[in-house]
Amino acid sequence: GKQGQRLTKSGDVEIWSRPLAGGAVAAAVFNRGEAPAEASLKLADLGSGLKGKTRDLRAGRNVSFKNGAYSVTVPRHGVALLKIE
Repeated sequence: GKQGQRLTKSGDVEIWSRPLAGGAVAAAVFNRGEAPAEASLKLADLGSGLKGKTRDLRAGRNVSFKNGAYSVTVPRHGVALLKIE
């Protein structure tokens, strides 16, 4: 497998991604802070060929990119895990 790489870091929030088999991408949004934080992912930053079909793996539900972006609120010391196809 391929190692993940950090896409962005803003304050206590980091966004990491890595390619998956079949052309999908895994993304993790880490909040290392003491308060909930909102983060936004851009589909264009995650790779080409992605259609935006996204599953929030921790919540167990499908989510949508709107206008090429997806925003998520991550609890303190929490993580959001996404699979994007």
